[in-house]
Amino acid sequence: MWRFDWDGGHPALVLAGVKTVGYYEWGDVNTVALFVLGQPATLQIADLRAGTAAPVARDIGRGVQRIPGQRPAISFVQKGADSVWWVNEIDLATREIRPLVRTLPGVDQYAWTPGGVLLMAKGAKLYQWDRARGADWEEVTDLTALGIDGITRLAVSRQGDRLALVAADHAP
Repeated sequence: MWRFDWDGGHPALVLAGVKTVGYYEWGDVNTVALFVLGQPATLQIADLRAGTAAPVARDIGRGVQRIPGQRPAISFVQKGADSVWWVNEIDLATREIRPLVRTLPGVDQYAWTPGGVLLMAKGAKLYQWDRARGADWEEVTDLTALGIDGITRLAVSRQGDRLALVAADHAP
């Protein structure tokens, strides 16, 4: 993990002992949750003051995100040996891990809305899970008619008024 000036100059290694960071999410100015590539991939919590990172979960998915309205909490996908995956949350102060909801089958990418609703996609369909309601996944829309399929990534704007997604290209 590297740090650069705004103009792209003066690169500096942030954590010398951690290699191959694939994704990360800031918990606060001194704490970072890291998806570290490997066999298996691990979730590590880094303390920038100490310059250290400690593994807290293994065999995780690529999605590592801060949970809106939950301070300081990070979510991640825990892959199970039985092919059942969960979106979990980790309290960064206590390191306590709690399951939130099962993922859609085989999906490890998701996005939180500013209001705390979790979005996940499978194929061309977008689903939501509302923690406040405690319900199961609910289909929001099917984007097949727009020529969208194979959604692999989601992102929601800070204001919650825009959704970006990455999908398979079916162009000839």
